[in-house]
Amino acid sequence: MNRTEQMLALVNEYLQSGMTQKEFCKEAGIGLAKLNYWIAKSRENSEPAGFVSLTSAAHKEVTLEYPSGVKISVNTSDLSLLSRLVRL
Repeated sequence: MNRTEQMLALVNEYLQSGMTQKEFCKEAGIGLAKLNYWIAKSRENSEPAGFVSLTSAAHKEVTLEYPSGVKISVNTSDLSLLSRLVRL
């Protein structure tokens, strides 16, 4: 297992531990900054890359969910509005 795989496995351990970051870092013997770095890296690896092509006939409504948890539903008859929302 290479270093990246080890650290991503450690992030998974943290996410399943139910501990605070500070508690987990103390137990695992790593710095808080290092854990946060690898949490960010794991999110980069899990987020889909690219865009999905939509046509107005594909769906009547599309819901966008931002990483912050905000959800916006848009009628696809206004694809220009959808395009602007995706860029936010």
